[in-house]
Amino acid sequence: MKDIFENRPRLFWIFHTSGWILLALMMGIIQLFKFTYSFRSTFLYFLTYFIGFCLTLGLRYFYRYIYSRTRSVVSILFIIIISSLIVNTIWEPIDVLVSQFFWTPEELAEQLKRIRSLTLYEYYKSNLIWFMFIMVWSTLYFGLINWFDQAEQRIKTEQALRLANQAQLRMLRYQINPHFLFNSLNSIKALTYENPDQAVLMLTELSEFLRSTLRFCDSIYIPVREEIEMIEKYLSIEKIRFEERLNYEINYDFRVMEREILCFITQPLIENAIKHGLSASPEGIELKIDFSESGDKLAIEITNTGNYQKETESDGMGLKNITERLDNAYGDRYVFRIYDESGRVKARLLIPGGK
Repeated sequence: MKDIFENRPRLFWIFHTSGWILLALMMGIIQLFKFTYSFRSTFLYFLTYFIGFCLTLGLRYFYRYIYSRTRSVVSILFIIIISSLIVNTIWEPIDVLVSQFFWTPEELAEQLKRIRSLTLYEYYKSNLIWFMFIMVWSTLYFGLINWFDQAEQRIKTEQALRLANQAQLRMLRYQINPHFLFNSLNSIKALTYENPDQAVLMLTELSEFLRSTLRFCDSIYIPVREEIEMIEKYLSIEKIRFEERLNYEINYDFRVMEREILCFITQPLIENAIKHGLSASPEGIELKIDFSESGDKLAIEITNTGNYQKETESDGMGLKNITERLDNAYGDRYVFRIYDESGRVKARLLIPGGK
């Protein structure tokens, strides 16, 4: 669509030229049985339409100037009527002036005699069809240029909204990253006193994880396979921290691996699942993460043992952040729920399979 607006002058020439050619051919077919055609008469016939072609071409530049000054329907309609009347008035004299070079002296004398005998009323009556042609051409011109402007404005507005949404999505994502980093560093700090070797290992894993996220620092959407890789790195860090208290598995359908997903949308859900799961069951939890198809949508389920607990203020902000990201990215085309099911807590997310 963008290419169409960039080639508006070219489109004008295509519509303008093809329109006049079709009009001339159509009128020629209508008059086919009324006149005897020769090469000269055919040339003079098309010459008349070529003059109309040139006159309306001049109107284009005048109308473009008017359109840049006013968008009033009443004013434009008045200008169309007056302009059509003026063009209709000068069309036949110009046609006669040019065509005389191809007439015999007898034909020229006959034409001049005919024109002199016409009253003003008869002149405009005999040329009414040309007046109607110019009116239609003018109306189509203003209608099309207005349609193009409105469509172009809608596209620009949509682009502005999309850029604004992308900016907000990046901002919301950057709110998640420091939160995760803060929790990880606190864990490393605790391990420094309890198990220095594990603290070093966790710091190494964290460095690797952060290095991998740099690949997507400016990405809003990434393939599911990349999201899963980052989840695995994140869980390897949490596994060092909680050891046997955390057991997890990640399942996925190979058909969804190349689908696009909001970058890092699952990590805060997994973080909440671990936090609340261990709070309800300090002895340990089982965590399961599934990526699958559900109709035409991508289904993500994060299940942990325990019971669903009311969010604290910080948890609520995290879920609010996730919801805002989903709202900006998918509008009303997603489903997000957290609920209890058979002694387990399940976070279920259904999103479109692409951007």
